Amino acid sequence: MAAVGIYARISLDRRDGEGVARQLADCNELITGRWPDAQVIEYVDNDVSAFRAKRRPEYERLLADLVAREITAVVAYHPDRLYRHPKDLESFIDAVRAAGADVATVKAGAVDLSTASGRMIARILGDV
Repeated sequence: MAAVGIYARISLDRRDGEGVARQLADCNELITGRWPDAQVIEYVDNDVSAFRAKRRPEYERLLADLVAREITAVVAYHPDRLYRHPKDLESFIDAVRAAGADVATVKAGAVDLSTASGRMIARILGDV
């Protein structure tokens, strides 16, 4: 059975986890439609900014699990939950490609990092 990792993050939590809880619910709904039999592993960095280059322990665990092929897909609410800097995107691309994993987001759809054009689009969106 395939395992899908959900990454949820909010920079400033002012509502006791409500933001990441909404992200998790929306991501689980996407998974149910796309990978109905998948095991789901949640990775949550609540109240941690990706923009300010703080350490994100759960994101690091997600990358390690990708490389170890513990998960075969990553789902996030939006690509900006996963990466905010080009260097973050590049390490994410490396991990996804090494695992041959799929990437999907609730708000922006699938992110195809297996093709040069998909990586280009991800890089452009990350720069914006």
